[in-house]
Amino acid sequence: MTEEQIAEQAMELIKKGGSHAEQGAGLLCRHLSKRVQRYFERHRVPEAQAEELVTEVWLKLLSSQFEGRTRAVVWLWTVAGSVLLDWVAKAKAERRVGSDASRPVEVSVDDDTWSLLGETVSAPHMPPWVKLCLERAAVLFEQEEPRRAEVLRFSCEKWSAEEIAIYYGATPPVTAKQQTAARNRVLDSVKRARTYFEHCKD
Repeated sequence: MTEEQIAEQAMELIKKGGSHAEQGAGLLCRHLSKRVQRYFERHRVPEAQAEELVTEVWLKLLSSQFEGRTRAVVWLWTVAGSVLLDWVAKAKAERRVGSDASRPVEVSVDDDTWSLLGETVSAPHMPPWVKLCLERAAVLFEQEEPRRAEVLRFSCEKWSAEEIAIYYGATPPVTAKQQTAARNRVLDSVKRARTYFEHCKD
């Protein structure tokens, strides 16, 4: 099953409650725990804490009021994003009182997303030097433009303007103005990304 299919099936079970909810949680744990943990670790969350955050995501999904207004996979990553933001806020608070907590995190894209991006901008049989150029450009882009890199990932994964708006805080039903703002996020990110990848065409 794909990530989207797993999320859909799991959330349908969770909505039913009782033993069904436990089955849904088990499905998420078995198939998506590593994926979600990797998401946190790529945002510079230490491994041990990343494991704890994964558990927190599943608990939040179990207690969430998922009504099917957006795709289940979008809901999953929205919850994961909120857990990450809570962790960042806590880390900042601890640093203010002299804690040795981890540095604030930056949003970064996944390897498979950059692979998808490479497929969309290159020929079917890319020379090795082109792949290397794209990889280097991707790393630089995610380091220098973390927020735009996040939006670009959503675009590569075919998120709708409504889904992107919800991720950034809009409450369904999403207004036309909020959808336009989400589309502008994507356009801005794509425009900025082109400046990093343009030289790979030479």
